[in-house]
This record gives sequence, structure tokens and C-alpha cells, in this order.
Amino acid sequence: MTAYSVLFVTPTDEAWIPGYLAPVSALIEKHGGKYLARTADHQQLEGEDFPAALRVVLEWPAKENALNFENDPDYAPFLAQRLAGSQARRLEQLPFRARRQGRPRLSTPLSCAVLPPHQACDRPT
Repeated sequence: MTAYSVLFVTPTDEAWIPGYLAPVSALIEKHGGKYLARTADHQQLEGEDFPAALRVVLEWPAKENALNFENDPDYAPFLAQRLAGSQARRLEQLPFRARRQGRPRLSTPLSCAVLPPHQACDRPT
């Protein structure tokens, strides 16, 4: 089942960024992921203010691909750099179930999905 990761990132030190993008993009691709969006051009339209300089949306073939990426030892130093040089929140891998008509339905409750960086949510849906 297709899964998505959504990141809200505000760099506090931009020194990590030039050495992060290319190698991490290659690791994402290695695990079957792809960027759907990576932008500073965004606008929050509803809900409590949740500011972030950058928004990133990744698509994965399955949640397992995302978890394999996050647990890849080659990613660990880049994750440490990003966490040290930014304030970030991530919506955990959000699998979507296809519906016959209308939009996809979120199969993970959002109350479970908004987590501090690098935490998993194993609550049943």
C-alpha cells in the first residue's frame, strides 16, 4: 500500500543543507521513494499555526520502504545533521486506502501521525 512522509523543516543552521540533498535524494530513490514536493513556497490554509520554512512530501511504494530508508545506516549521519541543524516535525508514513469514488482515505489517524522527528507510531488504525 502506498505510503507518504510529510516533513515540516525550519533550518536553524544551513551548513548541513548542501551536503545533504544529493546523497539523501539518492538514498530515497534506493528505497523506492520519490519527492512529490520539496518547497519553501507554501501556505497554511487551515488549523492551528504550524510554521515551517520548508515542506517536503515523499511517496513510498509501501510503509516498509520508508522504514528501511529511515533505518539505513548510510542515512544515519545525514539524519543527525538535519536534526542538529533544524527544527523539524514529520508526519509518519501515512498509508492511503483507495476508495471506489472520491479521494483516498487516510488510514492512520492524524492524532497518531504528528510526531517529533524519528519516532514511530504503532497504534492500531
